[in-house]
Amino acid sequence: MVSTVERQKVLNKKLQEKKSDILMDALTYIKELKQKVDDMTKECGDSINKVDPSPTMDVKVEKLENNRYAVTVTCEKVQDMLVSLLEAFEEECLDVLHADINCNQIFHFEGIVEDDDGTFDVEMVTDLILEVLENKGVKKDTRV
Repeated sequence: MVSTVERQKVLNKKLQEKKSDILMDALTYIKELKQKVDDMTKECGDSINKVDPSPTMDVKVEKLENNRYAVTVTCEKVQDMLVSLLEAFEEECLDVLHADINCNQIFHFEGIVEDDDGTFDVEMVTDLILEVLENKGVKKDTRV
């Protein structure tokens, strides 16, 4: 008859073998997942390199009443974009009456500007904004 001690040794040995098998299976699975991640990263990396990294822009200017213009500017975030835009407005005597700005992942400006002299039109305001964007290195994509 098999003693309790011997039976315990046999059970412990089988348990250790099971643990080893589980660990080996887990390691194999982890290696497979790592390979899949590496393959996907390589695929994505190749497609990312094909994308033009130059910032693009969208500018809309709409005439309102009393020499006011609704201005919308969207482009990729570029350092000091807001400052450059506001300085250009100030240099041309365009007053910013209202502005909503989002600089989280892109630069987005929605505002109302006023021309005190009445010398500007939609095209002139648009050209002013486009000049600022181009001076900041933003690539022209669309002009609405």
